Amino acid sequence: MKWILIFLTVGMLRAGGDEPYWQPYDFKGTERFEFTISQEEGGKTTEGRYVLDLSRDGDQYVLTVEGKFAGNEGKSTVRVNSAEEIQGQLMAQMFFNPWLAPISLTLFAQSFAMLPFMGMGSEPGSRMSRKSEDGETVELRVETCTFQGREGRKFVSKVNGEVNYASCVVKGIALPVEIFMADDEDGTTYAAKLVKYSE
Repeated sequence: MKWILIFLTVGMLRAGGDEPYWQPYDFKGTERFEFTISQEEGGKTTEGRYVLDLSRDGDQYVLTVEGKFAGNEGKSTVRVNSAEEIQGQLMAQMFFNPWLAPISLTLFAQSFAMLPFMGMGSEPGSRMSRKSEDGETVELRVETCTFQGREGRKFVSKVNGEVNYASCVVKGIALPVEIFMADDEDGTTYAAKLVKYSE
């Protein structure tokens, strides 16, 4: 699974020497994200909702994360001095607050690390596949998706024909607007969907 996630980093969408289509966690500092999160395990679905609210206060940025998933909920507010510090502070909040685990598993998953991805562009119709020595076939495809009337890119991974990862990203929005992940070890699936967004 780990090599698939690294393979999936879709560069994030770097085609040759071009600028990346999507730059993850490049926050403006004035956004508000409202996500629904779901986890399906053993036939049981658990749902939750998370809000990430970013605002300016003078020369600083105020970050508020609030959410609830199953029996866990919480709210955290911190300040940073620049927009570039938002990503690190959000990741720190998700690392130190267990109630944020579902959103950190999806929005800040390993597959969103900005690693080079060679040989595949971000244009719809791009695709590649490989077959491992044990006969497992992995296929990657780039499709289109939309969010609030804006066209995005949907990156889909299939293992032996079954979708194990899919994400929709939109240029200018720092977080994926939709993501699906399946754990190939126990069959648990995770999904996050941006239901409200403002800048």
